[in-house]
Parts: sequence; C-alpha cells; structure tokens
Amino acid sequence: MTIKLEGMDYAKIVASTTLKTSLENKIKETVATTAGATVTQSDVDVVLSAGSVNAQATVNIPSGATAANVQSSVSDNAGTLQINLKTAVESIADIQSAITGTLSVSAPQVSVPVPTAAITGILSTNTTDASTAANNSTTPNATAANSTASMEVSTSIRSSLGIDTLLLGAVMFALAAHKF
Repeated sequence: MTIKLEGMDYAKIVASTTLKTSLENKIKETVATTAGATVTQSDVDVVLSAGSVNAQATVNIPSGATAANVQSSVSDNAGTLQINLKTAVESIADIQSAITGTLSVSAPQVSVPVPTAAITGILSTNTTDASTAANNSTTPNATAANSTASMEVSTSIRSSLGIDTLLLGAVMFALAAHKF
C-alpha cells in the first residue's frame, strides 16, 4: 500500500537515522494494527521516498491470514488508519523539525501483488514440460500440444497459488503468445 505524508521534508527525515527509524516504526505499527489481528509490526516492511514523504508499506501475509482479508481490513478502515497514523507521527520526538506545514496523511492506496516468484517457478517447470510435450508429440499439430501444455500450466498456477484473479488471465495470455 502507498501512503503519502504531506507537509513533511523527506530530506530532513532521512538525514536523521533516529527520525527515519521512528517514522518507519510508527507506520509499521499503525499498518499492522489496521491490517488485522494476525498481522504484527514485524510483518510490515516500509520504504520511504521523496514527494513530501511517500511510504510504501508491504504486509507480508502471516499464516492464519489471507491477502483478501488484510486488503479488506485496510480498505474498510482507511479513515482510521489516516487518523491514527497522523497522531502516531505527531508523537515522534523531534518530528516538528521535519514538518514544513500542516501534516496530512493520504488515504492508503491498497494493492495485492501477485507472488511472481511462485509463478516464475511454476512457469519454468511447466514451460520445460510444455516444450518437451510439443517436441515429443506424435501429433502432427504441435500447436495442439502447446495448447494442452498451456492449460496444464494455468491449472498448476491456479491450484498451487489458490487464487483466481484477473492476473491469471494475463498469465494465460502471455503463455498463449509464447512460442514453445
């Protein structure tokens, strides 16, 4: 998720290790609290960048939680997250030295990335199988073997990730366009 803290000087934040660490910890704590009971501060990674202060917070989904539940919790409680994060940031010692105007916190922009490492591993394993199937096929139409292999890859992706998303369609499209 992306959150923008406006009215803050990014250069002053990163110039002080104490301020930067304190800000990152407050963001982690607030996001974890908003994301649900099973998410802890250690499950949240934060990367700060310029533009007032942009915070990219990534929740590493712990066992006992799902990405959909975390996304729903954050989205449903976006207003609370904004208020609580503003209060938490204002409580940081010496933060006033980095505030350049009125501090405001944007609503979180929440997204759920597809675990690319899992897809890449599945594709590399099944792509080899697909190529072998096409090359060893006694079927005169190698395209039919490729289509079957592509369907096996999509089935493998669906069952191993346990999700059915629009991105699965994009993966299937990419596979269909790939020459085996």
